[in-house]
Amino acid sequence: MSVADAAREIDALGDGVVVFRDAETAALSVLYRRPNGELTLVETEI
Repeated sequence: MSVADAAREIDALGDGVVVFRDAETAALSVLYRRPNGELTLVETEI
């Protein structure tokens, strides 16, 4: 999944957090919405 796909999923489902495997790097990533509305990406290293 791309970061853009994860952002769309957060918007579509109304969830505040999406955990996904990045399509480009295969790393596990977390995208979440902060209380102020900003999206924050946390990427892990393989």
